[in-house]
Amino acid sequence: MVKQQISEDGWGPCPKGTLTGLSVALKRRARWQQVQQASSLVAVLLLAVAAGTWFANRQPTHPEDYPYGGITCTEVRDSLPQMMSGKADESLATRIKAHLAECPRCAEMARRMKEQEMHAVVGRSSRNSDRRQSAVLLASGAP
Repeated sequence: MVKQQISEDGWGPCPKGTLTGLSVALKRRARWQQVQQASSLVAVLLLAVAAGTWFANRQPTHPEDYPYGGITCTEVRDSLPQMMSGKADESLATRIKAHLAECPRCAEMARRMKEQEMHAVVGRSSRNSDRRQSAVLLASGAP
């Protein structure tokens, strides 16, 4: 048996291979930490790529169907006749007006619908006027 000599400060010689074993263990731990950091980075990158792909491929139900004012272009197109006839409830009319203020395509569509409606009203009134004139002419016996 070898007797270990301990100095006055409490330190003594290490058994053979102890420092080598400690060095190997520390290197192994450092490599494991590097692997964990790299895998965490890869996981974050994959998550970012997946989220980016999902957002890039996410399309509205209709192309260029924007949700301005809390209502989409499709809903505005479907509900605009109700609003123009005064049959839409107040909250729907408010959302449509907010959408039209922000969406130039729907605002143009609403303007054209209003124009067509005005032309139709003018056309009906002129036809009624022509009928009245025809009735007056027939009643008077004029050719």
